[in-house]
Amino acid sequence: MIKDREPQIEIIFFLWGSIFLGYRMYVVHREQRLLEFDFVRVAPGEKILPSGALERVADLRAALAQRPAWENRILPGCILVALQRFHATGSVSEASSAVKDRAERTADELDSSLSLVRFIVWAIPAIGFVGTARGIGDALTFADTAVKGNISAVTSWLGLAFNSTLVGLLLCIPLMYVVHVVQSTQEATILDIQAYCCDHVIDAMKLPAPAGDSGHDRERWGRPGGFE
Repeated sequence: MIKDREPQIEIIFFLWGSIFLGYRMYVVHREQRLLEFDFVRVAPGEKILPSGALERVADLRAALAQRPAWENRILPGCILVALQRFHATGSVSEASSAVKDRAERTADELDSSLSLVRFIVWAIPAIGFVGTARGIGDALTFADTAVKGNISAVTSWLGLAFNSTLVGLLLCIPLMYVVHVVQSTQEATILDIQAYCCDHVIDAMKLPAPAGDSGHDRERWGRPGGFE
């Protein structure tokens, strides 16, 4: 079934796509593992004020510098942009919007990263159809010999025609399923990151007390957590 060029090319494309999808799944699981860490370290009853957000940014950047593997990762990036926006605007809704915008942009980047493997999924059966057309066309050139009773050449080329399509479809179906799994996992990871930022960062943010109120709350809520 794989002695001809078309099935061999289909298998090569399948292996390329499988390796790429395996790497994408590894990247997604690597991002998911970061959800187990507490990057903000907000103590029970503690709140984040705009004045303390910048110090938390410095603490988080220092922690990332100590862990180079965390550089350019999605979750720390969303936390940083939320704290920076909160410090700059003093608005919790602006910080939430910043996280949402960053997550949506990252989701688009992850989705576009699958464009190559989507092409491979389309190309595999297309190559099979090319082999089918070539096999049938070449088989017809030996029609006169088949009429005379020698059908070996015709059957050989028809074998290429059917094998190319069969191999292409058999490889395309599982590859399409894996693409669906990877895409769903990426989307779920982005949603989990947004939920993490909401639960651990956005919900801990608090605006300063209005002028004339006691400064007790400011001292109580304004203490930054930081990293040890």
